Amino acid sequence: MFLRSSFFENWSETNYFINPTLKTSKNLLFNDKWYLDFLQDSYSTGVVYDKPDEIFLNYYRQWHSLKNQFMVEKFYDVKKENFLNDLTDFIYSFAVKYKMFNVSKEIVENVDRYKENHYPRVKLKVDNWKLVDKNNFDNEFSTKNNKSYLFLNLFDVGKYGIYLAKNNGNISQKRNNIWYLETYNPKDFVMFNTANIKSLYRWDGNGEPQIPTIDKNTGEITDWNSYQQSRVKQFIDLSLYSVLQENIRVQQGGSADYENPNKVGTKRIIFDFEMVDELDVKNIKKAIYRMILTVDEANLIISGSLVK
Repeated sequence: MFLRSSFFENWSETNYFINPTLKTSKNLLFNDKWYLDFLQDSYSTGVVYDKPDEIFLNYYRQWHSLKNQFMVEKFYDVKKENFLNDLTDFIYSFAVKYKMFNVSKEIVENVDRYKENHYPRVKLKVDNWKLVDKNNFDNEFSTKNNKSYLFLNLFDVGKYGIYLAKNNGNISQKRNNIWYLETYNPKDFVMFNTANIKSLYRWDGNGEPQIPTIDKNTGEITDWNSYQQSRVKQFIDLSLYSVLQENIRVQQGGSADYENPNKVGTKRIIFDFEMVDELDVKNIKKAIYRMILTVDEANLIISGSLVK
């Protein structure tokens, strides 16, 4: 390709450009006063059409099995219709909760929407069930709050039952130290003495409560244990690089349509060139740059990056 613009110097004897050379004494920044010449003069090292990385695509395609294999579903339901954002938000929330500081730092540095706002975007399932202090059991039921409760209740000597009820004011009442709460079966209720409750959890999530597994001997929720955490951490270790690269690709104008990964909506044009300091005539040093422009089908620039 020929470079017509006088903005660059032809340093090739063949009138072709190995790399065009830009002569300036200024620090080179990405701006609209000079990179348009690259498009105008049709000089490029190569064109790459937008397409998700194959590794990330496999995460999308195999998510139905991966979420079980690595126990992600125990902590959060990643939605495939918004896969990249939801997966990124889950990884960040998990990293913050379980103090994976290197992971959360990488996301803040590479994902634009986290650079200014570092707060987790999604709530993990472990944060939806709030363990209620034993001293506050009666207070939880004395006023209607439309909350759901999961509790382990002693109904016979050494025998516990797991119950799900709601404090919606329909049946919630206390008679002779016995509470009556409506269950999720129509016109059904459960009766209990708060003194016999081994553990009580309040659902603070949205929608219908998701029932975890409770150990009948200890009264503790057995989901979200250390083994399950370790499996999720393994998945994050495997996937973080691909997730970050995919975020960067989409931020540069790439398509996140994983149902149609071969759909070409954008392309990346790569430009390699050199720069010399025109004021430094004694020590001529060339700096090599690579610029990548993401353009749409009308060749309108969506985004760009410049690497020295």
